Amino acid sequence: MSSISVSLRNYNEFVSENPIPDFILKGLPRRGLGMLIAPPDSGKSNLCLAMAYEVSTGINVVGVTPPEQPPSRVLYWPVEDGIHQAFERIQAHLRHLPEDTQQQIERNFSLYKSIGPILSASRNANQAEIIAARQSLDDLIEHAKEFDLLIIDTIREAIGTATEVEDDVRIKEALKELAQEANVAVLATHHPTKNVIRGLEGVSTASGSGLSCTIAYARCHFYLEAKSDKRTGEITHTLVQPKANFLATSHRVNQRLNWSNSGLLHSPNSNFIGQKTEHEYLEVDVDTSYENDLEESNTVPRVKPAAPRKQPKVIEATEDVLSIESRVLAEEERKKRSPISDELVEKFLKAKGKNSDRTS
Repeated sequence: MSSISVSLRNYNEFVSENPIPDFILKGLPRRGLGMLIAPPDSGKSNLCLAMAYEVSTGINVVGVTPPEQPPSRVLYWPVEDGIHQAFERIQAHLRHLPEDTQQQIERNFSLYKSIGPILSASRNANQAEIIAARQSLDDLIEHAKEFDLLIIDTIREAIGTATEVEDDVRIKEALKELAQEANVAVLATHHPTKNVIRGLEGVSTASGSGLSCTIAYARCHFYLEAKSDKRTGEITHTLVQPKANFLATSHRVNQRLNWSNSGLLHSPNSNFIGQKTEHEYLEVDVDTSYENDLEESNTVPRVKPAAPRKQPKVIEATEDVLSIESRVLAEEERKKRSPISDELVEKFLKAKGKNSDRTS
């Protein structure tokens, strides 16, 4: 049937036959494509991990999942930084989490180890390169079928020799195939244009560098802003959502983010960072006992007072300090009628007069 008449009955029948896809992230449904755009060295990969923790545990970290979202499975492909760097960041985060949260992350969060690109250039690519890229895409589709969210960090590294402008349509089709065949939500990270990085343009749905067709196809955009205060040098991070076709504007993400001591971006009201491990509780106990010891010994640490500040030495100008040369110079200034030195000359002459009276 090529058309359907509009009625509540037909709508109910259609929905029963074609269920509305569940949303893995705010504005990003299963089988959909989303983009996470962020300047270089702004914390993009750490934000990817924060999103993965939130999806895999159901605990608010950066506020990107729908309300009361149950834990879902995440596959993260750190194609830019590699597995070793990703594990370095993750182990630093896990050490600050309780055991049950660590176990939940272990069950639902995995890293994809392949380094083979999923696409090749449309020009000058040999047959072996084309076949290898096709095999890499098929392998990724098979692995992603076991997950709810796939994060590709970054799309530029994942496409191999393909270019963002000339191969833009082919990149879009590859990501579309990946999302639909694996039945997974795909979030690909990318860098913004140079004008956006330099602050010459504001954040918009066209902030990505190249990939105009791919970015236009994506129904959900996240953007990580990193602004530096010129006066204090402090850098503030804000996660915004310039595009979310399935969300009302008032429901889009607009969240200030902070850095934790373990190097994780999180929202100020996150209850993920507020969890404490047994080790952290022990540290608090040690500090408390130290304070108790101070109270029992009745010892109050005192700060040594600073040495009194020396006052600058003041030299009084009297007739005794006037030399013969000074008196001669004073008379010469008087003859020149210099308005600048009149007051000083008067003092000199008075002093001279007193000396003359003494000698006479």
